[in-house]
Amino acid sequence: MKKIFKLTSLLAVALFAGAVATSAQTVTKMEAEIAFDFAVGGKTLDAGKYEVRVGRNTAGGASVFIVNDEGKVVQSVFATYTGDIAKSQAELVFTRQQGRWALAKVNMLESGIAVPKGARGRYSADVKTE
Repeated sequence: MKKIFKLTSLLAVALFAGAVATSAQTVTKMEAEIAFDFAVGGKTLDAGKYEVRVGRNTAGGASVFIVNDEGKVVQSVFATYTGDIAKSQAELVFTRQQGRWALAKVNMLESGIAVPKGARGRYSADVKTE
């Protein structure tokens, strides 16, 4: 009986800690009407209305979710924080990469993140093992 009580107590503490960690996570949501096709993390998305969600992850970086106008997550990537911040309102920064527009940064009022470039090719080398 004591063993079951201890196990139940530990489980309750773990659930409480998980609930606190989940509620402490903040997600910044931004809506954007993007007038051109663009790439995020190697995936090309059509022009249109999107919601960009940015949340801190446990590794110290950020998770970025691109949500279409139907509420479906169409792409997600991990990003790193930069020193860039927006001056008056959040902004999406696009760069031209290999002939197409790609989301490069998301600058918010309190922080900015760099979105990784998608892998366009795969490189490999022959190796010998001994």
